[in-house]
Formats: sequence, C-alpha cells, structure tokens
Amino acid sequence: MTTLSPALQRCALIAALVPVIAPNLHAQDAYPTRPITMIVPFAAGNVTDIVARLIGERLAAALAQPVVIDNKPGASSFIGMTALSRAPADGYTLGVSATGPMATNPALFGKLPYDPVEGVSVVSVVFLGPTLILVDPASPLRTLADLIKVSQSQPEGLDYATAGIGSTMHLSGELLTRTTGARLRHIPNRGSGQAAVLLLGKQVPLLLDSATAALSYVRSGRMRALAITSAQRMSALPDIPTLTELGYPDVVVNGWVCVVTPPGVPAAIRARLADEVRKLMTHPEIQKRIVELGGVPLSINGEDSVAFVKAEQRRWGDLIRSFGIKLD
Repeated sequence: MTTLSPALQRCALIAALVPVIAPNLHAQDAYPTRPITMIVPFAAGNVTDIVARLIGERLAAALAQPVVIDNKPGASSFIGMTALSRAPADGYTLGVSATGPMATNPALFGKLPYDPVEGVSVVSVVFLGPTLILVDPASPLRTLADLIKVSQSQPEGLDYATAGIGSTMHLSGELLTRTTGARLRHIPNRGSGQAAVLLLGKQVPLLLDSATAALSYVRSGRMRALAITSAQRMSALPDIPTLTELGYPDVVVNGWVCVVTPPGVPAAIRARLADEVRKLMTHPEIQKRIVELGGVPLSINGEDSVAFVKAEQRRWGDLIRSFGIKLD
C-alpha cells in the first residue's frame, strides 16, 4: 500500500474540504438571494415598529431583496424575542428590538425564555428616545426646582404617571427621586395612552413619558415640559432644558432601538448588515422622520453598537436591582 508524505496528506485534506467550504463562502458573498424577515416584538404602530419599517424599506433597496416586517407582540416581548433567538443563523431573519427586551427585562424578570446577551447578536443601534417631565399647562410648577421644592413640602410627595412598571419612564422617575431628593410617588398604567389621560384629566400633577409619545401634546400646548432626560437638547424641542443642564447629569435616560440577529450569523453577513444600516441611517429622509417622531437618529458602527448595548445592560441591571423593582 502506498503511503502519502505528510505534505501530500495535507494537500489531500485541503482538496477534500474545498467543496464544503467554497459553497458557504459563495453563499455569503452572494447574500442575500431571497427575501429577509424582520421580527418586531411589538405591535404595529409602536415606535419600534415604525423605526423597523423605515429601516426595512431602505434596507430592501440596498440589498435588492424584499424585507418583510413580522410583528410578534405580547408577553412583555417574550414571544418575538424567543422566535428571533431560535431562528436560523443564516442572515434571513433579523430583528428590531429595544431597551426593554434587551436591557431591562433580564433584571425585571427572574427568568426569560430568551437570552438577550448570548441569544441575540447586536448589529446596530439606530434610535434614542428620551423621557419628558410633563405638567398641565396651567400647573404652578414652572421649573424642575419648583417640582423638587413642592414635592418635598407634601407629606406623600407628588404623584407621577408613567406607561408602566419597569418602563424607561418609571426608571427615569426613580433616578430623579434618588438624585434630586424630590419626593415622588409612582402611578403605573398600561401604556402611554392611559398615563397621558391622567395628566390631561388633571388627575395627577406629573407625567413622565417618552418624547415620541408626548411630542404632539407639547407642540399643541396641551402639556408643558419642564425638562428632558437626553444628554443634549433635542432639535424637535429646543427650548426644553436637559437634566444635565439643570445640574443632574446622572439622570440621562434614553430608550433605544437596535437591529439584531439570531446568534451565530456569519461575521461577514453581520458586518454587511451593520454597514448597510449605518449608511441608511445617514439618509436625510430617515433622520427627518425620526426627529419628527421625537427621537434622535444614530449612525454608528457595529462594534460601538455592541459596546453601547452591553453598557446599557449593565447599567439598567444594576439600577433595577438597587431599586428593588420586579415584575414576576
């Protein structure tokens, strides 16, 4: 029997592997060759859904393949996120997720059916949405200083409504209380709509809501904003001071939206997606629409997006545990 030299054995092994490796490399180079599904773990009309549709339309044009939005709302986003995390890692199922599913749910719930750290891969963070501190237009509270002073003079403090327990608005209120010494009592609701009704009906003196949900109320004069939790003033509301300006830099809070994939998607495909999303987020029409929604458009690379989400996961995990907030 003929025995091959070690060098020839290596050549034979490489030759045998070429037919296996080459199709995979070719498939990645040709990506995509068929429609892409984009899972959104929220209902249609939610800000995450709106952002997903803006991105999906432009991404479809860039990739020359349809991008189909698949809304899977319910169970605190568990349904959509679980479906995403279990999808094939071939680049044909993407997701558009947000602060709750990615950063706050792990601390709010004892056990999740998906893993937002190992079970989801971040492609790009595309949207920031701060919280507004709102009062009735006729309220005697004219400034944040007024709010703090009056709340401290009340035996039970001042009530503030939010969209619900564990929302970024609720967490903003907890941070505000801890940082400023204000005495505030949380009144949770089932969504921003219910919370807004309480302020509009003069049933609570304060509302903490996302800029996306409250922007139209402020512009129409039905609500007045005392401050905003973004790091810089928003172009959509240039007269509203930030809490940083008012002396509270630790109360910078933003909800955010990010494009994600299931774990294990090839690095080349993930890099292609990150690059395409980053480029489309510089498009003037998308930036204009996001500002109109009350958000801040972001165009950052994949590595910075991953670092941002990891930092947010650590921050909110630590804060939620320190606040003692649980949802199960």
